[in-house]
Amino acid sequence: MRGNGKVFISHAHDDNERCAPLLAALDAWGVDYWFDTQQMGAGDNLSLTIQRAIADRDIFLRICTPAAQRSYWVQMETGAFRGLQAKQHRAGGAPTLTFINLILDAAYEPEPFDYAHVFIDATSKPQRTWLDELRRALGVATPAVSAMPNASPSSGPEGPVTRIVDASGRGNFTTISAALQAAQAGDTIVVRPGRYAESLVIERQITLRGEGKRETIIIEGSQASALRIAAHGDAITTVEHLTLRQISGKILDCVALAAGRVALVDCDISSQMGGACVNITSDEETLLRKNSIHDGDGWGVFVGGRGIVTLEDNHISGHTYSGLTVMRDGYVQAYRNTITRNSQHAIRVDAGAGGVFEDNDLQGNFLSTWDIDKSSFGQVRRGRNRG
Repeated sequence: MRGNGKVFISHAHDDNERCAPLLAALDAWGVDYWFDTQQMGAGDNLSLTIQRAIADRDIFLRICTPAAQRSYWVQMETGAFRGLQAKQHRAGGAPTLTFINLILDAAYEPEPFDYAHVFIDATSKPQRTWLDELRRALGVATPAVSAMPNASPSSGPEGPVTRIVDASGRGNFTTISAALQAAQAGDTIVVRPGRYAESLVIERQITLRGEGKRETIIIEGSQASALRIAAHGDAITTVEHLTLRQISGKILDCVALAAGRVALVDCDISSQMGGACVNITSDEETLLRKNSIHDGDGWGVFVGGRGIVTLEDNHISGHTYSGLTVMRDGYVQAYRNTITRNSQHAIRVDAGAGGVFEDNDLQGNFLSTWDIDKSSFGQVRRGRNRG
């Protein structure tokens, strides 16, 4: 490693999500890095903690994007490190401080001093190629294949492993996205309390589970859905005991279940945007059990795939549209759910859709309890529902 081997990552808060592959690689290589996820305003001071972090690390890695060019804090951090470089130069002796520019957005316009430092353009190269360039720039020894991000999805000779995510740095990873990048099929990812500003994509059959009080394990999606699952295969992908929020993004679903067999259990799900809290388009079986799905600026649960969807003991409330919507070709088995305080219907069943609805509490919805297309009456079975 160059210098003392410690890295400070200077980035704009808006680029947190696109840094996930980078953080996954650094974690896999065992690199000691600083990555601050807190957003600061231009009126704040450069905290003593950040000043010390810059001074304690010999490698400054600047994430180059248009957002970074607009960021007051990236400019401040860059100036602070260049000041340390100038001081070292004046003192004489061999230089130990390294400045690396990593371009992650093709719209970034290089600045005059960029080419005076290590310069890596990731916008026109495969991820593995630019990560290898970065590894060499950092002075990291060539890792074993099993330590590389995006390695083979098989579990390896040791079998499935458990990976710990801890925002404070006391686990294997500080972001969930980094853990997902490293995970292999069959692995378990345990998430400790913290606020994770990430949009998660799961493409392998894993278990993602919160540890601690559910309300303290918060995942907030902005530019993309907080959680998207497209994990093909026979195994079940399980997500449990998490708080999932969609806080921005135009008409985005908070949880998008696009493919694979999925179990979503004991999660708190809400959305400030116009999509669905849970949108199920998978053609494979899906289970929603004991979730609180509430206060969405759109639909509660929206079923648009052809797989059988089972809902058990969920609380679905406070949505702008219907609590549960089943579209053409969809089929739902709903037992013991409470679906209430929705601005349209408790349950809407479109033409060609069907299902079994038993022992549900459907009271207190604004328009009506049921909205069933007349062509679907023969495909809907109801029993012992209230409301």
